[in-house]
Amino acid sequence: MSKSLKNVVNPDDIIAEYGADSLRLYEMYMADFKDSAPWDTKGIIGVVRFLEKSERLFVSPPVRGELEGGSPKISTENDEFTMKLLHKTIKKVGEDIENYKFNTAIAALMILVNNGLPKEESMQKEWKSVFIRLLHPFAPHIAEELNERLSEDRERLSEDNNQKISEDKKVSSEIIGNKSSDNPSISSVYHSPWPKYDEKMVVDNEVTIGVQVMGKVRGEVKISKTEEKDSALEKAKSEENVAKFLNGKTIVKEIYVPGKIINFVVK
Repeated sequence: MSKSLKNVVNPDDIIAEYGADSLRLYEMYMADFKDSAPWDTKGIIGVVRFLEKSERLFVSPPVRGELEGGSPKISTENDEFTMKLLHKTIKKVGEDIENYKFNTAIAALMILVNNGLPKEESMQKEWKSVFIRLLHPFAPHIAEELNERLSEDRERLSEDNNQKISEDKKVSSEIIGNKSSDNPSISSVYHSPWPKYDEKMVVDNEVTIGVQVMGKVRGEVKISKTEEKDSALEKAKSEENVAKFLNGKTIVKEIYVPGKIINFVVK
């Protein structure tokens, strides 16, 4: 790019069209920090969509019906998987920031958002609180906005709870007022502590290993790292594609290397 060639991209124009967070995010995502990369304005659309997906996860119930996307995306995976992914992302983003690997840190956040929220409401709150802090170094403006929404949801829930107490137990308005004053106030994400990951949550208890028939990979199975041989072999035999190659054959030998490979020798 050069002024003489009149092909300079004006950051003000990008900010006016896509927002400051989108510009920041794209500059960090487009390449490794130490590598040069050609500017492509069309490429910014990807990070804009990521921010839009992130924003939809924090839409409060009263306005969900007004959005084209409807309710926030809930993960199709179980909550254990989703929360493990969250802790892995905390570890990944923290390490990548220290090593100036901003592009891979952002990629990890994209994977986290694409997976969606956990199903359990209490886990959703933890997920959102952590995600806001992970996002803040890259997109501070939207992170602050999402933090404000999360705080407002907490206050709304507290008010609903207080109202229910008043109706059910006829508690005085003074007591309710004192309880609602304990609600967390809205403060900047900037002053929040960086999230910590649980070592146990970043270790996978399951592994995916290949299943061979006569030395050729015919399928894969997911098993526990401590899976017993008989159990692992049964799962391998029940795998649809593997079963085709075992059908009508006599198994001469079964080879199981824990956590690595299963092989059937047939005739």
